[in-house]
Amino acid sequence: MTRSEARTAEAWRGYDSAALIIALLGLLALLLLWWMGYGPTNAGCCAAPVVATAPAIQPMVPPPAPAPAPVAAPAPEPAKIDTPAVVAVAPTPEPAKTEPPKAAAPAVVPAVDCGKLVEGVSVQFVTGSAALTPEARAVLDRTLDCLKDGRYEVDGHTDNVGNSAANQKLSEARANAVVEYFRSKGFDAQRLTAVGFGDTRPIADNATAEGRAPNRRIAITRLP
Repeated sequence: MTRSEARTAEAWRGYDSAALIIALLGLLALLLLWWMGYGPTNAGCCAAPVVATAPAIQPMVPPPAPAPAPVAAPAPEPAKIDTPAVVAVAPTPEPAKTEPPKAAAPAVVPAVDCGKLVEGVSVQFVTGSAALTPEARAVLDRTLDCLKDGRYEVDGHTDNVGNSAANQKLSEARANAVVEYFRSKGFDAQRLTAVGFGDTRPIADNATAEGRAPNRRIAITRLP
């Protein structure tokens, strides 16, 4: 055998070994398929090759939202019955008791000393005027009892409050008011003369209220 032939024989032996290995591997593969259920059936026919199909992809459906828990409706409150308001009835006012007017107490009229008329009689006038007060009229009524006959001078005097000229006019007006009152009582006005001296003949201190009171006077002098 030549050298080339020896190589050829060696090559074939290599191929035979490879073919044997491939055949063994194929047989092993068939046994494996048969064992897994892909082998030939008992009828002797070969089963069709099984094509594995991929499972259909199901769309992702979100799980349904849990149903909300039932909310218990609050029990209705019982209807409120308004208590009728109590209206206070004001008591009927009693008729006002009308008391009869009380009679004014008679003014106390001081006694008039007929021998001292020249010193002055306290005759009250309305402040700042020649209007006679009720008390003054009562005093003059008693003074009339002293004027029996003859002629008389009626002198008016004031205190020193205010203007001297105004006091002079006020004293004259007051003296004339006394004369007019005597005349209204029926005394002959021709027997009376009115004279005013203002604040020129005080008989008390004009510095005090007590002293000014007697200075506001009417003096009556019998004329010869």
